[in-house]
Amino acid sequence: MAPADGTGYIKGEPIKRQRVAIVGSGLAGLTIAYLLNRDNFDVEIFEIDTKPSLDAASMSITYSSNGKLATERVDVPMRAFAGGYYASLLAMYKYLEIPFRSQRFLFLFSATEYTETPKYTTTGSESEDNCGMSRFSNGDETPYFIHSSNNHRFPPVKPEGRTWFEYLTEVLYLWFVYTYFTICCFWLPPEAKTFTEAVGGEVSVPTGRTESLREYHKRIHLPEYFVKNYLLPLMSSVTTCPHETLLDFPAIDVTCYKKFMHKQPHYMVETGVSQIQKKLLEGVKIGMQRRVLSVESLCNGEKGTGPILLRWEELSTGVLHEQEYDQVVLAVSPHCVGNIYKKLSKQMSKIPCCESEVVVHYDEKVIEDVLDHSRVLPAVNDIYAGAEKPYPSAKLGQLLGSCEELIGTTDAQIIQLRTTTHPSNMVFHKSATPWSLLNNGQSLPSLVTESTHIHPPGVLLTTSTIYPLRQDKVLGMSRFVRVLRTPESRDVVEGLFRGKGISMKKGYVDEKSGEGVDDGEEWRNGDEGVWLCGGWCWDGMVLLEGCVRSAVRVARELGVEAPWKVEESWGGN
Repeated sequence: MAPADGTGYIKGEPIKRQRVAIVGSGLAGLTIAYLLNRDNFDVEIFEIDTKPSLDAASMSITYSSNGKLATERVDVPMRAFAGGYYASLLAMYKYLEIPFRSQRFLFLFSATEYTETPKYTTTGSESEDNCGMSRFSNGDETPYFIHSSNNHRFPPVKPEGRTWFEYLTEVLYLWFVYTYFTICCFWLPPEAKTFTEAVGGEVSVPTGRTESLREYHKRIHLPEYFVKNYLLPLMSSVTTCPHETLLDFPAIDVTCYKKFMHKQPHYMVETGVSQIQKKLLEGVKIGMQRRVLSVESLCNGEKGTGPILLRWEELSTGVLHEQEYDQVVLAVSPHCVGNIYKKLSKQMSKIPCCESEVVVHYDEKVIEDVLDHSRVLPAVNDIYAGAEKPYPSAKLGQLLGSCEELIGTTDAQIIQLRTTTHPSNMVFHKSATPWSLLNNGQSLPSLVTESTHIHPPGVLLTTSTIYPLRQDKVLGMSRFVRVLRTPESRDVVEGLFRGKGISMKKGYVDEKSGEGVDDGEEWRNGDEGVWLCGGWCWDGMVLLEGCVRSAVRVARELGVEAPWKVEESWGGN
């Protein structure tokens, strides 16, 4: 460990500490800052917001429990993780002594139909239910299936409104198809495709570019009913993107996620990610409201030789600054990287992104059909009396109080997955999620699954809202950039980090356009002292595990080893 005076010593000779600028304060940025700050580096984080982004959108909810006020931290977005796939994240939490608990979930699958008939009508002035916003008829949204995580409740709970014949038929069907899908994930992996090289004539060559999920599920003859009603709703709640977009993901992302998550318990941090943020930031300098404008290398192109000129604007004053650093780490989304570091703008434009909206609220209209049709106990649930906000209602209180009857445990949490069955030209309302690609502004109309997590204090955490919410019942709303995956973007990332991406070679034929593509000059992570890390900077789903692994990999390249057990593989795949 180097002393704080800015120098270290090797064989009695002083060593100048390297100056490192880290752009972004999500989990990836905080992890690399923590690792480098423990060694011979002076670290400074640049954050555009007024507080570090990892915990910026989370909220503290005060409610009454057994006559006493209690406070619950609600992570926004939800930060559940599991063993297996999240091995590095779990190892870091254990090293930092972050308390986390095993968490069971109950997933309620339902669907909604849009028509032109208002579901809630008003006469004269706006009613309490309508609030001046049109809602649409959704018919019967009774859950068609209720799944417990890792099947800890077996047999599954029978949804109200389904006959025993329908229920037993569905259970047997799902058992057969899900078993087949699991076997395929382990023993029938996605295949590499072949393309025609743009240079050298019409010769088909293996590229390593894998099948999309759409291609894979058709090849293995996975039933459309299972894909539409179970696989896509469940996985889109993880990726927070429309179904059509998810079908374009590399199939290997989904199959490997399933393999590593198989029979693994879910976990949640006891008091929220705020304590993780606090520990990772100990002793680290961070500048808020700083918008980084550009990163320009002043070196000769060799890896890690610096200096790098970083320009930024102080948003509070509007003053422009510039400073030279030895290393710069860009721990932000691809479209931000492309705007800041022009050398990578072309590659970053090939990695699609969309916006995901998460709303914390207590508008129980979102789950009213679950409340109306769920089997609840006539429980006396007055533990919420005296809460600062009027949530939950007596009906939701009964539902929360009946979890033991529903799933055989008191520690399970309920997640409703509601999917639209409207055609692909669906129009979202003004308070609904604006699905759009940030790269080119193209809309992404598609089937969408709305995920609503019923949090224990009685508040609701809804992602990808379908219906407009009553604004007087909204506690907070946040939008996040979601990095998407395609076989092509996976290839770009492979090229940036491993030098194996076909898109980084001399040329290939693009599958959709049929035109030759030449990406020109090659760039590898760390060239010119510029580094990338983030949830998208590995070969796997864009989740927290990728943040930790990519940060650990950059630290290792700079000569710093993580003090926790490190997963050696390049990605989750």
